[in-house]
Amino acid sequence: MIQLFDFLLFETSRQEKHELLVYWTQSIRETFRQMESAYQIKFDGNSVYALSYYLYQRSTVKWLPEEHAIIQLIKELEKQVSQSYPSSYHYVQRILELSKIKLDIEVTSMDRILLTIYLKKAKWSKEKQLPKAMIAAHGYATASSMANVVNRLLQEDLFESFDMPLDVTPQQIAAEIVDYCENSDVSNGLIILVDMGSLKEIHQFFKKQLSVPLLILNNVTTPLAITVGECLKKNAALEEIAEEAVRQIQPEWRLLYPQENKPKALITTCFTGIGTAAHLSELLEKSLPTTCQLKIIPYEYQRLKDKKNREPLFSIYEIVGIIGTADPAITDIDYLSLEDLISGEKMSVLAEWLDSAMNVSDKETFNQNIIRNFSLEKVLDSVTILDTEKVMEEIDHFMRELEVQLNRRISNPKKLALYVHVSCLIERLIRQMPIETYQGLEKWEQCQKEEVSAIKSAFSVIEEHYSVMIPHSEIAYICDILSESTELLSIEEEF
Repeated sequence: MIQLFDFLLFETSRQEKHELLVYWTQSIRETFRQMESAYQIKFDGNSVYALSYYLYQRSTVKWLPEEHAIIQLIKELEKQVSQSYPSSYHYVQRILELSKIKLDIEVTSMDRILLTIYLKKAKWSKEKQLPKAMIAAHGYATASSMANVVNRLLQEDLFESFDMPLDVTPQQIAAEIVDYCENSDVSNGLIILVDMGSLKEIHQFFKKQLSVPLLILNNVTTPLAITVGECLKKNAALEEIAEEAVRQIQPEWRLLYPQENKPKALITTCFTGIGTAAHLSELLEKSLPTTCQLKIIPYEYQRLKDKKNREPLFSIYEIVGIIGTADPAITDIDYLSLEDLISGEKMSVLAEWLDSAMNVSDKETFNQNIIRNFSLEKVLDSVTILDTEKVMEEIDHFMRELEVQLNRRISNPKKLALYVHVSCLIERLIRQMPIETYQGLEKWEQCQKEEVSAIKSAFSVIEEHYSVMIPHSEIAYICDILSESTELLSIEEEF
């Protein structure tokens, strides 16, 4: 594929119709700009020239096989390519749709196949994930003028514009917006600024097709658009954007969450912070089949525990379950501990969660990937940059010494939890970034003197090896792992 495009770029003659080739390149560059704005992606600059030269050469060749067997083979190949590289295939489809009218070309399946494979190998990347924003206003150029001013002031293309005739109906506007959503990446939400109060209820005409959060603000003005744009640049949440707009401009606002067709999501969490939860999320995402639409979301344990299902997350998504190092105890939401996932003891629970999100084939693929990706060594390797084998040896020594100090045997599930937690703890201490807060630490220290002393003594081997010191706040979290919903068997009882 690279050789083909290198040949088109460097070996083919382009002197005879230089002006035509320049026109093609300008058209493709404008198409790429539209794509980058719509999908929040960034293409490699070479891709503009590669696609321009390819389509320029293709315009002189009719590429339509007549043999039925070859036609069927091409259809099957296109199906496989679209399934293997869904994002690149979708982008190529949009590029060709936008280009074929201006360039008067007849697009074939082979075009989509070759360009998808090329785009997959080319360098393109997702830019920061922002909600899409648009200004919809009556008048010949009201919305486009306002969007242009705000985009230039903020030095970023944040707003699209919809200029509407005075006699346009809300249904017609809704149809335009739905069409825009189908051809743009609105997975992070959609913000619509409208100029009249009547348009505030426009969501009624496309509510059933809504699968993302929608924020509608009326009485749009340039200052309001600037306020919203500044919030977007700060990566503020939709609720925060609405509240800031009300505070600054005081318009009316409504934030709508999906009612019927919420995207399905699984939460990962850790009581020591977002870091381990994010690592778990990455491992789970690697385990998902490419066709699965399930979203994996890392979330702070304390926020889940305090706010329960009042968190906006539960309004945006249909939560199928929570995986983590501690149970936030949310009503009607099942929990699976990390140690159970590593040990494989409750894979049936995970399978039940995924019944509605995957077909049988995808679940089999997911189960195989989970077994491979969630071995203890793989998990430790993902959550720390330290030598996994050496860390495991040190933690083994720590746990054996802790059992002696407490005169207790630690159950296997809690040993798995300690492997993950202590490996992250060691890295935090080396980076001099320990968790320094623990709710009710002073009172806890008075009640847990024996455990504090035992953990401190057992951890001394790790302190000496890595030249670190463990604070009492970190000891408290280790104590939580040992005491929460677990059994510590006395040595005498075990025998």
